[in-house]
Amino acid sequence: MNDLKTCGYVNHKKVIQSEKGNFVSFTLAKSVYDYKLQKNRYIYLSCVIFGKRAEYFQSHINDNDMIMIDGELDEKEYTTKEGIAKKQIAVNVSDIMLLRKGEAKTENPFSENQANMVRNTFQPDNNFNPNPWKQ
Repeated sequence: MNDLKTCGYVNHKKVIQSEKGNFVSFTLAKSVYDYKLQKNRYIYLSCVIFGKRAEYFQSHINDNDMIMIDGELDEKEYTTKEGIAKKQIAVNVSDIMLLRKGEAKTENPFSENQANMVRNTFQPDNNFNPNPWKQ
């Protein structure tokens, strides 16, 4: 099973029209806590959504909105302009839920004020062991 359920902020929403119908490609920006660096960092998940859900996404969800997605991981292969074959992990979204509308669009969607909103509030205490199986 390769099911994925996570939440994050919509970034780089792009509607793509094809012969088989429209779909939406977007990046989900997710804040994660880096235990080695003792601070938050961002990971970016490439996502794609099809059909009726894509129509809903296109009309109701914008950049900087916080959403929860449910989907499957999929490996995509592509060739760069230089002719190099590459692979990328993407999420085929099967369900979506709007959690919070984002602020108005700005030049930099992750300005310091918005980055403070995005940051994970979890801070481990001194007794927290991120890897309890490792002694």
